[in-house]
Amino acid sequence: MHFAYAMTGDLSTAQDLAHEAYIRAWRNWRHVGGLDRPEQWLRLVVTRLATDRWRKLRTVARKTPREVHNAPPPSEDSVLLVTALRRLPPLQRRAICLFYLLDLSIAEIAIEDGSPRAR
Repeated sequence: MHFAYAMTGDLSTAQDLAHEAYIRAWRNWRHVGGLDRPEQWLRLVVTRLATDRWRKLRTVARKTPREVHNAPPPSEDSVLLVTALRRLPPLQRRAICLFYLLDLSIAEIAIEDGSPRAR
């Protein structure tokens, strides 16, 4: 869940993505259950779902006028963190989330991302 939250910046969306990833794992359990690291498969699904979500949001934002929301403003730390993460390419942002939120080693992240150096 922490990984999904870091990828989306929204708790509700993170929950939705995590639920969707687990549903897909359950539907494909014959394949996923046989993997050495099923959690890696789940993170890949969450990453792809988050990427699809950002693409859809960007398309919708281009087509619709801006609306004013009466939500409380985010904390300064949250704004700074999200701003910094958005400046990174998606693979770097994902690697940072894997390292700091899931405590994966650099070698594990490289393997998970299919880096040629990991082989």
